[in-house]
Amino acid sequence: MKLALFLLLVGLALRADYVASRAAAAALLKADKPEEALAAFLELAAGEGSEAQKSDALEQAALICNRLDRPAEAVELARRIPHSPTAKSVELQLLAERRQWRQIVDQFGGEDFTVWPDLLIGPASYWRGHAHYALKNAEAARDDLQRACHYLLEDNVLGLAFIALGDTYRHQLGDVDRALQAYRQAYQRRNVYKRCQAAMNAAAILRERGETDAALAELAVIPLEQVTLPYWRGNLLAAWGETLTQAGKTAEASAKFREALALNDIPDQVRKTCEEGLRKLGGNAE
Repeated sequence: MKLALFLLLVGLALRADYVASRAAAAALLKADKPEEALAAFLELAAGEGSEAQKSDALEQAALICNRLDRPAEAVELARRIPHSPTAKSVELQLLAERRQWRQIVDQFGGEDFTVWPDLLIGPASYWRGHAHYALKNAEAARDDLQRACHYLLEDNVLGLAFIALGDTYRHQLGDVDRALQAYRQAYQRRNVYKRCQAAMNAAAILRERGETDAALAELAVIPLEQVTLPYWRGNLLAAWGETLTQAGKTAEASAKFREALALNDIPDQVRKTCEEGLRKLGGNAE
């Protein structure tokens, strides 16, 4: 009994030491010292930790290598991860970060993610779903993204998955009713910018149907005062302007276009949309 207690205490001490060392390595990355962080994670991977700890350290090292534009080294590190589903999941993420969609489908297209641990199923399905979408494999994209939406736990990525699923229904399967359902699921996410993108996509569908009042109601789901970043605020204001124009509310539309143009650092496409919108209304961008 005493030996078992001693071993348990040693295990807890090793775990606590790993947690502290991992936090120090992560702090180096946050401080924009990726090479030092990489060395720290590699040192952790070479230590006396458990399989789970080695897998975690190698995963972090692989992701850092990818961001340092060293993809071959990143893949080599991922393949050293002792837990096979984790190794494959990390390699999948590395390929997705580099937008190597064809390689993802060629390499992992036949992989049955449902036999993996639950925490890995969602991310892997999300990345492969993106790959299928990029390659216009619409039904495969839908299936992967539906699975991702079921298994993902991280709120931000879950919002992205619902938007991607909506895009698949809208642009590749021609099912705008299911697209609207998927977009509206993103409204439940905490990140206002994911909700903003979903609302703009839903409003665009309703405008195409000529349902301008419904489109305005969809945009109103997102309080403008919560959208502060110029990129997103400009896009949302432009969507308001286009929808108000279609609804015949020209003065309000002009005001939204002008408010967007007054922002700093809005995307060129947003500026072009607003300027063109004002011209159609008989105004200008001055």
